[in-house]
Amino acid sequence: MSISRSLDELEALQLASAHHVSRQRRLRLRLGGRELWGEVQARLQSPVRKTRIVVVHRPGEIGPLAGESALARSTMLAAPRIETRAVLAASWKRIVEEQGLREATPFDDGRLEVQTWTYDPQILARNGVVDLLSLYLSVRANPDERVAQAAEELLETYAW
Repeated sequence: MSISRSLDELEALQLASAHHVSRQRRLRLRLGGRELWGEVQARLQSPVRKTRIVVVHRPGEIGPLAGESALARSTMLAAPRIETRAVLAASWKRIVEEQGLREATPFDDGRLEVQTWTYDPQILARNGVVDLLSLYLSVRANPDERVAQAAEELLETYAW
């Protein structure tokens, strides 16, 4: 979505008001923090496009922690057996070539779950973990009650 269409949508939802300064269109949000999140979260979608299980030799070099692995780092959820990392979907082919990745079988050692995201998760990542609001969006639809509860806990501890 282009920036101007995003601004139009925010105005249409009455979440922001625009004003012009010279040729610039500036937006002022009507709400902030938790109130804004409460209004928009139902309209936001998961950044995850696709999830793959691959064999990797150097997992730390492939994006920040994501999914249940990141959730385990930020909450009391136990870490999953297979670590999850996130990368920009547009970089997937390059990463496969550079890292020599191949699809994993259930019997392979060194398996890694890689999520390809619609935007670069590295931009907002902190301490090797995807940003917490994007993490919430990526796991909120998980049918596992433990994961859903940890996701809610994540929002409760978020510094708005």
